[in-house]
Amino acid sequence: MTAFNDSMNYLLERAAIGPNGKKILDECLNLASMLIEKNIAYGNSALNPVRIFARDLDPKAQILVRLDDKLSRLARGSAAGEDVILDLLGYLILYRIADAPAATNPLDSIKLREPTPEEVEKLKAVAAETEKNSPYQESRNPA
Repeated sequence: MTAFNDSMNYLLERAAIGPNGKKILDECLNLASMLIEKNIAYGNSALNPVRIFARDLDPKAQILVRLDDKLSRLARGSAAGEDVILDLLGYLILYRIADAPAATNPLDSIKLREPTPEEVEKLKAVAAETEKNSPYQESRNPA
């Protein structure tokens, strides 16, 4: 098994026994999904910014500016149409990634491969169970 599969299995096992473990794992997976989708949609703009407005700022400083903007929006209550909390969490993770030395990034050792059909079925089952137990289910499927 790969390091990724080992990590996922460990998280699934721990989430099953920890208080609110499934909720925590669900939120973390939602955050990871959002970050990956935004990275696909916008490229690596957070960690390798275009620098149109803040040409002299390094990526970490630009992330701090974005964090400040999100905190300001949250404080003013002007977050219509966006999940400011999720964005804040995302920028904090990106800041940690920007701050991590390249040689010690644990993701560098992960070798990606296509999941087996059995792994796909197992993940689908976990996703269905998480969805069924999610407190956000009603908001996802409005009546």
